[in-house]
Amino acid sequence: MRKNLWLIPMLMLAVSCWARQTANNPPAPMSPPNEVAVSAGVMAGNRIGGQMPQYPAIAKAAGIQGTVVLRATISREGKVTDLQVVSGPPMLQSAALAAVRTWTYKPYLLNGRPVDVETQVNVVFSLGSLPPAATAQAAPDFPPPEHPVTADQVRELMDLSGMTNLQKQLLAGMMPTLRSSMPPYMPDDVLDDFQNSVVGSDMEEAVVKSYQAHMSTEDATAAIEFYKTPAGQRILAETPVIMRELQVAGGQIGIKVLEQVIKRHKAEIEAAKEKYEQSHPWSTPKN
Repeated sequence: MRKNLWLIPMLMLAVSCWARQTANNPPAPMSPPNEVAVSAGVMAGNRIGGQMPQYPAIAKAAGIQGTVVLRATISREGKVTDLQVVSGPPMLQSAALAAVRTWTYKPYLLNGRPVDVETQVNVVFSLGSLPPAATAQAAPDFPPPEHPVTADQVRELMDLSGMTNLQKQLLAGMMPTLRSSMPPYMPDDVLDDFQNSVVGSDMEEAVVKSYQAHMSTEDATAAIEFYKTPAGQRILAETPVIMRELQVAGGQIGIKVLEQVIKRHKAEIEAAKEKYEQSHPWSTPKN
């Protein structure tokens, strides 16, 4: 034991030298990480802009709802730079991706410096949150008919009034939107089958039930007789033209009125814009 006592002064000298060196040369401060993981709740509070998800019509019709979970990378500028699906109903995934790609966020600060963020985004699609259609309407002024219209009368009314063709045109116009909302792997023949099937017996049955709830067989007889007269034929022929003209006129009037309203509120709008840009400097485009 005594033979090793000479080591103690040597160790004390080494420790003293190390302490003086550390004091004169402190370790360099750690630089902040390039990317940090942040909870979905925190980043949801940092969101400042972007489009709301559009509920796919075909998913709505099929009664599909649920939550699409996405893994997102958000840059220090607050933009979504990478997005991947983790889970969720396939019919809702494309709509969720399309919306979240447009979202912008307030930069996340770590030690006062903005950093990239990896987080989870939950996009909820709920049929219960959709605005009700039938329940939002006022109660009908007329009682249910005592002698409801027959299915044959409904079909004749639909043909005479052009509703059958209009139904097909509306469906054809809806199909491009449906196709764009589908997952990229969805085969074309699936939607072709849908387009051919949706106007089948189920749709016809729904149309007949709706007519029968509001129209009597006597009313239908009178309407069919009128539509067969020259005056009825003229109304049927001119109604689409009138509707197109009203649509164009409505758009032109709307633009004109909007310009007038903006002009009246110009000072208010400019003040609001300046206030917003001051409180959201990260969202103001740089010239």
